[in-house]
Amino acid sequence: MPIYDFRCPACEHELIDEYRSMQSANPLCPLCGEASMEKVPTLTHTDLREFHTPIEMYSVAVENIQDVRELQRRCPDADISDDPADPMYGVPIARSRKAKLQVLKASGFEETNSERVRK
Repeated sequence: MPIYDFRCPACEHELIDEYRSMQSANPLCPLCGEASMEKVPTLTHTDLREFHTPIEMYSVAVENIQDVRELQRRCPDADISDDPADPMYGVPIARSRKAKLQVLKASGFEETNSERVRK
């Protein structure tokens, strides 16, 4: 089922991330009761949306402790273990698109036309 954002034309109240079938009518405003809220154009993925399942980024994992600490410093939104006994040692775990993009940028990748390309 698609996700939509809606805005009330009367009171400007917003509903974010509403699951609706494509054939269903726009919802009523919960604040003022306006008959039909308007769909707001939005991107399907934004930096603030969290992933349902965290992404373990094995392809950009680092092994030495200095590299791990540098990656932690450059990617504060990603989880990166610095415990050598941890099986996930040095593997960035992204829980949002923002964290994923931070790790890719710190690892020398750049986003071009929605594809990841190594510099």
